[in-house]
Amino acid sequence: ACFPTHWVQPGSTTELFVVAMASVRFVLGCAVALTAPHGDLLGSHRPGCCAQIVFAPPDQVASIAPQMRRSATMHVEGYFSARDVSNLRPLRQAQSIYSQLLEHDRNAEDPQQLIETLGSAAEVAALLGLDSQAERLFAELLALPTCSHDRTLASQPSCAAYAGGKLAVLRRSAGKSSDVAAAVEAAKAKGVTWTEALQLPPDHLSGLYAKAVWPAEDVPVARRLAEAFEDIVEEFKRLEAAAKRGKRLKWQATPDFFLRAHGSGKWDEIMLKGGSWEREPCRVMERLCDLLRDIREIVGPGQHGGKDLGVPGRVAFLRMSPGTVLRPHTANWNGRLNVHLPIRVPEGCEWSGCGGIQVGDEPLLQWKLGVPIVFDDSFVHAAVLPAEASGERIVLHVSVWHPEIVAHTPADTPGWASGG
Repeated sequence: ACFPTHWVQPGSTTELFVVAMASVRFVLGCAVALTAPHGDLLGSHRPGCCAQIVFAPPDQVASIAPQMRRSATMHVEGYFSARDVSNLRPLRQAQSIYSQLLEHDRNAEDPQQLIETLGSAAEVAALLGLDSQAERLFAELLALPTCSHDRTLASQPSCAAYAGGKLAVLRRSAGKSSDVAAAVEAAKAKGVTWTEALQLPPDHLSGLYAKAVWPAEDVPVARRLAEAFEDIVEEFKRLEAAAKRGKRLKWQATPDFFLRAHGSGKWDEIMLKGGSWEREPCRVMERLCDLLRDIREIVGPGQHGGKDLGVPGRVAFLRMSPGTVLRPHTANWNGRLNVHLPIRVPEGCEWSGCGGIQVGDEPLLQWKLGVPIVFDDSFVHAAVLPAEASGERIVLHVSVWHPEIVAHTPADTPGWASGG
């Protein structure tokens, strides 16, 4: 474990303790970046070893701001690497850094730097569950004249879309309906192209038909999964047994672990396909992987408006334990649909309902064994499995292209089949 970053006044008892601990780390062969009160760098930092320790009296933040930004980034990256929503210490340390940087950046003549610091500070506050603070910061960001819809990099969303969407989601979570509309309109006034009140992805593809929940019979992949339900369940039993042995397969926290509300239940996954197909899970789930590999809506590169979009997403088994709450959120873009095939639901919930997914203003989508759910995750959505549920919920999650996205494959790829 790395020794945390501390922000202390020079000459204090705390400073002496930090310097002593840093010396111990050097003795142990772990180089720590020490910045003295006058800003001189006294050591170097080895990635993955120890966090920077920076002394930052208010009047000298400017001289060591780059080191502070690197240290804050390192703490946030450590949080995401651990995939543990209860590990808040790195976020609190980053929050302390960003609060000092904000005081400096608000008075500096660098509008782009202020945008970046406000965005980072707001994200950290949201991750910590400090929704009121995050809302204030995102509102401040959206109100900046320099927070526009211009996209310097095509691969990144605009400031206006990013801040407006985050602000609207936070306000919806707090039950501030009228304020949600105000955030959306403020972003649209800057050029953001959203057309639906609760479809708020940072990267919005214009012209696609928008619908929060789709009939499963209208989505070919959902129909095929429903038809193969019994076979999928039988194969999954072998996958689950292998995961219990824990040698080559195991349940892992999802990449979106941070969406789980603090103190709520477990949410993890066994992934079959991320950027590529996973060898070991597909060795066990051979028939399912063979079925999905031949469906272009899952694996085919997509295009829209002459723009290459890559592939739609991933394939995974998602497990949720009783008491799990996933906070309201949106996907980064609106080019895909998510298909969920429930393969295990708590006893007594097969048809009576036991929690579910709330997408936009649609009725709650309840998990029913073997019945696919299809939804557009660019709409604000959340999920819950009540603590009183009698058991866990497991779904097969498959991301597919939006029906109006042209899915294709290079001409030299053999064995291509339609998913229709």
